[in-house]
Amino acid sequence: MPATRTRIRLGAVAWTATILYFPVQLVVALAWPQPYSLMVNTISDLGITTCGMSNPFPGREVFACSPRHLLMNTGFLVVGVMTAAGAILTWRAWPRRRLTTTALLGVILAGAGGVLVGIAPSDIAPRLHSVGALLQVPGVIAPLLLGLALRHQRPGLGAFSITIGAIGVVGTVLFALQLSADWFGALERLALDPFTLWTFVLGSALCLRPCGDRG
Repeated sequence: MPATRTRIRLGAVAWTATILYFPVQLVVALAWPQPYSLMVNTISDLGITTCGMSNPFPGREVFACSPRHLLMNTGFLVVGVMTAAGAILTWRAWPRRRLTTTALLGVILAGAGGVLVGIAPSDIAPRLHSVGALLQVPGVIAPLLLGLALRHQRPGLGAFSITIGAIGVVGTVLFALQLSADWFGALERLALDPFTLWTFVLGSALCLRPCGDRG
């Protein structure tokens, strides 16, 4: 149906646009008076509104000063909205299975988490920010689940999704274990950045080869 295809295409565009998350981070990081460290600083440090030593996690103290924090927090919010909207609008493009439902609900939760992270910087509303951060976890698992649902219908996207999901899960476990403070930021990126790459690739794939209504 034309209306369904239009919704799917709009959702695909929303997911494709989530790739803006990466250049926004770069622009914000380059404005730091003291170099931002991809290895040590977390992504949330880019949204901190004050300058000085920050204690976002127990036993961890880092310097944070992000003059363009408003841009970063707006980026968190906008990408969060596009992530959730993409899942809702493309819902009927995917196989009707419980795995699909669980995966897309995870994507919506991750999008809502991104919105919370954007409206609640860690130095202003740490508890609400932490809730937003925790909501990213369902998004880490979502590619793996949707990949399993897609492995027969679209094996290429299925294999890609399963790989992205596996990388994200490994990164999340390593990040949770906090094996090294010197790699804290890098481990967070290993956990979360594959998800944004995944939404971009799936959105692009749907733009190139739209799926019809799956019933």
